[in-house]
Amino acid sequence: MNKFEGGFDPEKEFINPWDKDHQQNTKEGELGPELAENHKSMEGMISELEAVSRFEHVKEEDKEIIRSPESGEFLVRRVDNPNDPMVEKIHQMMVDEFGVEEADPLYWLKESIKQGINNYDIVTTPDGELVSFSNTRYLEIEPTQGEQARESFLYIAYILTDDRFRGKGIATEIYKKFYSGTLKQAKQEGHVVKGVLGEAVETVEPFLNKMGRKRVYFEDQAGNIQEVPYKFPPMDYDSKTGEPLDEGGFEHLMLRLVGDKQEFDSAELLKMVKALYEEEYGASEEDYKNKAAYEKAMGKIMDVYTELEAVLSQAKDGKVFLMSVEERKKKVKELNREGRELKELELGEEDME
Repeated sequence: MNKFEGGFDPEKEFINPWDKDHQQNTKEGELGPELAENHKSMEGMISELEAVSRFEHVKEEDKEIIRSPESGEFLVRRVDNPNDPMVEKIHQMMVDEFGVEEADPLYWLKESIKQGINNYDIVTTPDGELVSFSNTRYLEIEPTQGEQARESFLYIAYILTDDRFRGKGIATEIYKKFYSGTLKQAKQEGHVVKGVLGEAVETVEPFLNKMGRKRVYFEDQAGNIQEVPYKFPPMDYDSKTGEPLDEGGFEHLMLRLVGDKQEFDSAELLKMVKALYEEEYGASEEDYKNKAAYEKAMGKIMDVYTELEAVLSQAKDGKVFLMSVEERKKKVKELNREGRELKELELGEEDME
């Protein structure tokens, strides 16, 4: 089960502005109007919180240093070597937070870093103590026939910060690192960045709202509002048979669109979910004993996708929209006056942990 973004308090920790040192040399005019506008919007999304940055940023040789009188000095970097000693520390922090069964296996952490699958950005003390890290992934969206623009999005699996360092603005530096990395890669690849997406439990929703991420809803044919019933697929499968070893479960899907659109086509949401299912939850054929097992496992994942697709076919005008906690409260009052309902995704206890 993918974890929520534990250890992050947006009331105290904000995204820092776009680091101009990481900008590409590509001229905006060479990107085309859609790309240029999209990349400008993402830069603005980052820069909007510039005034509340807590840290001074210093670069000394190959080190990225952040420091403040209140919090002290730390180093920020991306782990790109599977044999980096920090990999074991990342794994141990996950074990401490989630337990052995829920934490990503150490071998997978190393393989993911080796292949450049997931990105692990870290903050450490000068003497090498791990303070905070994130697990994110840059995902490309498969274009539908006839589409010209190439699109991508940022998936945030989780962020963890050591209890002793929470509330100091540390996680902000992690956000800066992977937001900047996302925009840098989008410019290199010529991608339109659709948004920032992640699964979340209810307790962190108010915090993520402050970061612009909201739950996703649609109006059904009866005029009621329903939360999109997002389910994460099974994560473990029998390598011989392809049968799932867990059931998956429901979580709130929370999204921020670059450009801050609040309503969009359900087909656009489905394309992001499909990319997430195939890339984050799927595996390669080499991980199974035979092709039949691989195809069965992928079929189970696509069954979950098909269920969601069927539900969203009920969306009025084929649209979905975003709502924060406060926006939802106002919507409930409006619906009650009109004799309509707001149907929330009800999570079981096992899904809320």
